[in-house]
Parts: sequence; C-alpha cells; structure tokens
Amino acid sequence: ASIERYLDIGRDTARTVFGGQKQTFEGFFVEPTLFAVEDNNSPLVQEEIFGPVLVALPFKDEAEVITKANHGPYGLAASVWSRNGARAQRVMRQLKAGSVWINCHDVVDVTMPFGGVKESGFGKDLGREQIDHFLHTKAVTMAL
Repeated sequence: ASIERYLDIGRDTARTVFGGQKQTFEGFFVEPTLFAVEDNNSPLVQEEIFGPVLVALPFKDEAEVITKANHGPYGLAASVWSRNGARAQRVMRQLKAGSVWINCHDVVDVTMPFGGVKESGFGKDLGREQIDHFLHTKAVTMAL
C-alpha cells in the first residue's frame, strides 16, 4: 500500500500528533507523521509502513506492551527505550523481531545480520548469515 493510504487511514481512525498532510508540491515526498492509535488491530499497527510514519500505542505494563508488539504478522525490527537497562534487556528477549535496538534505532553494521522474522523478509542480509547463504557446505568422511 502507498504511504498516502496510511495517511488517509490515520487521519480517519487515529489522533494525528503531527504531520499527516499530503504534500502540495510535485515529487515523492511524504511529511513525517506521528499518529496516536488506540486499536492494536489498526492497519497502522499491523502492517509494515516503509515511510516516515510513526505510530504510538498506549500500554499499561511490560506484559501488555510485549503482547501488543508481538501480535502482528511481521517482525522486521523493534526498538526498546528505557532508563532501566535490565528491563530493556528483559523486554528485548521477548520481542519477536529480527533486530532489536535498545535506546537507539536503525543502527546497522555489515558484520551484524539484518532481517525479519514471521512474514518480514526472506532470511538475513549482512553478517556471516548472508555469506553462508552463498556457500554450499559439504561434509566429507573418508575411511583410509
């Protein structure tokens, strides 16, 4: 789906914190947008939006945020933001995502595998996992 479709959904079903307007000039530009959403089943939450659209969803406690984060069919990446390092690591371990960043986002290094889980992606890019994809390992045993 196009980013403009998600902007339409957000304007109709969520609270726009900022942004959300279609650009009035020619080109492929979308205004950075933040929506506040109450429904975890909203397409804004359940689908991957590859554009400058951020969705905030309220939660009561750690268990609820983990349940909500893992609810959807995708698991490309996640970030955990917390002043409590132990809590951040506890949450990170329970998230079903191919990459999880703690107190940062989208930090990628060629030596680290990158790719999603569930319906996000087809394996891993970067890192040893990607090199292994191009190799054909053969185990040979020979009695002498």
